[in-house]
Amino acid sequence: MDARAAAERASLIGGAIVRRSRSAPSLDVKGAGDYVTEVDRESEQAISAFLFGETGIPVVAEESGGQTSHRYWVVDPLDGTTNFIHGFPAVGVSVALVEEGRPVAAAVHAPFLGDTWSAARGSGATLRRAEGPVVPLSISSRPPERAVVGTGFPFRRKQYLPRYLETFRRALERELAGLSVGSVRGHAVRVLEPKWICPVNQQRPVEPALADAPEQTGNTRRAV
Repeated sequence: MDARAAAERASLIGGAIVRRSRSAPSLDVKGAGDYVTEVDRESEQAISAFLFGETGIPVVAEESGGQTSHRYWVVDPLDGTTNFIHGFPAVGVSVALVEEGRPVAAAVHAPFLGDTWSAARGSGATLRRAEGPVVPLSISSRPPERAVVGTGFPFRRKQYLPRYLETFRRALERELAGLSVGSVRGHAVRVLEPKWICPVNQQRPVEPALADAPEQTGNTRRAV
């Protein structure tokens, strides 16, 4: 099984656990607005066992951690725990393979929507819906003024807030349609498929490195 297929399969394994556990779980509070449930842990254990058993590559997971190396899996077993415990279905299961510090294959599965996105370096990205064909994805050629923008704010790391707000200000000045649903990495992917994305400016995203990047936000929408 190649890395992309393994990532996709692992995300589905975790997603099945999340989907059958929709009733309100018991939870632990890790910090302000930051939670973990037994569903996070069960999904993580199942995904990690599959990935290591299938590939022999070590796993770095959100709750149990792990040791990075030149090649390792990164797992977020329930991306959007706050949404999950409130019954909001925009959650994801995220799996990626990192080689020499760069992601080379990944999958995000939205268990309550039934959609799965996957990609591999050099092979493009696809969307597999619960029903229907696999759809290839591509970056839109539409101008930035017609973009839908996903945004996240650093509720853990307040030192990054001025940079986020400045980027958000520039976006609003360009009258871009805005949308924020949970973490951009997993939850907003349902509406932020690559065909909808175009850059606000040429700056690199302001999040920290991959392992620290996910930042939860509130659930807000603004109509186009």
